[in-house]
Amino acid sequence: MAQTPIPSPTSPTDLGTLYSRRGKAAPSMPRLSTGDVEDRISFTYGFPDPDSLPAAEVADAATRALTERGRWALQYGDTTGYLGLVDALRVKLARDQRIEVERENVLITAGGSQALGLVLDGLVDWGDTVVSEMPTWLGAVQAFRNVGAKVVGVPVDDGGTDVESVERELSRLRAEGLRPKFIYVISNFQNPTGITTTLGRRRRLVELAREYGTLILEDDAYYDLRYGGE
Repeated sequence: MAQTPIPSPTSPTDLGTLYSRRGKAAPSMPRLSTGDVEDRISFTYGFPDPDSLPAAEVADAATRALTERGRWALQYGDTTGYLGLVDALRVKLARDQRIEVERENVLITAGGSQALGLVLDGLVDWGDTVVSEMPTWLGAVQAFRNVGAKVVGVPVDDGGTDVESVERELSRLRAEGLRPKFIYVISNFQNPTGITTTLGRRRRLVELAREYGTLILEDDAYYDLRYGGE
């Protein structure tokens, strides 16, 4: 009676074949060390001035939350984020940017990277096309590559996103039978140029998105950094 051969043990060097396509495409990143953050200025990570961070206030808030709502503070939270924070953000959006939203329009994430990751998971398949300002935030570029997106770059000038270039690329893609999943922009204090896109260009960008049936993914991480001007 023939016996089934026992497979030989897998060599550790063979385990790389187990990586997913996205895992193989993931870029290498420098290791983040916070041990000497107070003694250096980083051009890789956005460390703020340690003296500007409200450590005492955060500690007091954590103590108060655990004292007053300890039974719930350590439980799983709402799937879309703590409703108290959601409501506070709704008030802020209405006050500062005249954006009126309901609770179901707000999702709390662990930073902009997770928000971008969720959008890519929901919209982009391997080989899909996205339009993006170039140059732009390195984290976005790496995220696009990691999901296999084909990125069509458009430039940024002194007025912000070059909407004429956006229109040309959208027209070209339509002629090729392609519809990009979204247009990625950083309208306020664009990273890395620091340019803020003009109101006229923002309106034109919305018109183009509607005309070509795509979305705008605006990364507005820096809105609150404005201290003067419109």
